[in-house]
Amino acid sequence: MRRLLIFLFPLFAISGSAQQVADSAFNYKPKKPEYPKKDGPVVYVDEAHHNFHTLGTRYYTFGEVLKNDGYRVAGSTKQFTDASLKDIRFLVIANASAENDNWQLPTPSAFTVEEASALKRWVQDGGSLFLIVDHMPCPGAARNIADAFNVNMYNGYAIYTKEGHETFTRASGQLMSSVLTNGRNASERVDTITIFGGHAFLPNRQYTGIIQFNNDHRVLFPKVAGQFSDTTAYINAGGLFHSVFFKEGKGRVVISAEAAMFSAQLGGPQRRPFGMNEPQARHNPQLLLNIIHWLDGKLD
Repeated sequence: MRRLLIFLFPLFAISGSAQQVADSAFNYKPKKPEYPKKDGPVVYVDEAHHNFHTLGTRYYTFGEVLKNDGYRVAGSTKQFTDASLKDIRFLVIANASAENDNWQLPTPSAFTVEEASALKRWVQDGGSLFLIVDHMPCPGAARNIADAFNVNMYNGYAIYTKEGHETFTRASGQLMSSVLTNGRNASERVDTITIFGGHAFLPNRQYTGIIQFNNDHRVLFPKVAGQFSDTTAYINAGGLFHSVFFKEGKGRVVISAEAAMFSAQLGGPQRRPFGMNEPQARHNPQLLLNIIHWLDGKLD
């Protein structure tokens, strides 16, 4: 299983978060920003649930891409209630975990049932949610939110069984044609997307797919995060999803099964790029902007 362990390194560090830092030199600027600088609506990024990706850490460049498009970004440090969500229009939740989670089964939820219910009511009333849930233990930690929106998240690792980059293309059919991949014009069209691991899920509701797995991926279910053996349980990932979007009441939801694809990070002693700063992932920033534009109602 040595190849799998090497592959898993760029996800989020099993042995210490210091191995991953934001690549502050990465700078993606859209040709035509959606809003004048600092004049757009505020996109809040959850920082109240022991999130591995926050604006001050690994999602620094996530925030910078949005800023370059005219949006404002801010951290949200409050638990989810009707009152705390009332003045928020856009919310990003990236890789939440429970305070006492030691990354082994059983995985505790990062959110109370009451928080998940408040979040669903907020979306139904017009809120826009971008939910990003990476590999184990994050799917288990997000189970209450997933249940609220009728999505079955597999608390494991989606592992690519081939060599090379995890790149999805329109030609393969795995990167699906939709308003999010077509954009509003040719300059916003996305033809390839590269990911860096994550998990897999299956919506039990109406939805539109963005990326769908085939049997080149397996979902592995270790009992302890990052620890695999020949007896680790797995299923083929064919038919499961990496990312989808849907409307819920008056609101909108996008779910992604991996976080690094929307970051720009440097990992390990060699400070190897992974995320939007990886040359193979050159279309990832445009997909991020298309997602935000759809959540903003600018893309339909």
